[in-house]
Amino acid sequence: LVKLDNGEMGLVIQPSKTVRTRPIVQLLVQEDANCYRKGKIVDLSMSHKETGHFCYNIIATRHPSSIGIQAAEYIL
Repeated sequence: LVKLDNGEMGLVIQPSKTVRTRPIVQLLVQEDANCYRKGKIVDLSMSHKETGHFCYNIIATRHPSSIGIQAAEYIL
């Protein structure tokens, strides 16, 4: 589970084909205190065309169970 610099959280679902340290992530959308649903899939290696800065940055990692989710429910 990763927390992004925009406040969103997601699960790493596969490595990036271009930048090893910037995986592809399934975003999680919080519906209430302990309920999440799948959001969009984002490639953290994507960057803004104008600035060259990455669109998303990981600022923290956590174990999925720390927020009461089973990762397999969101990845499969």
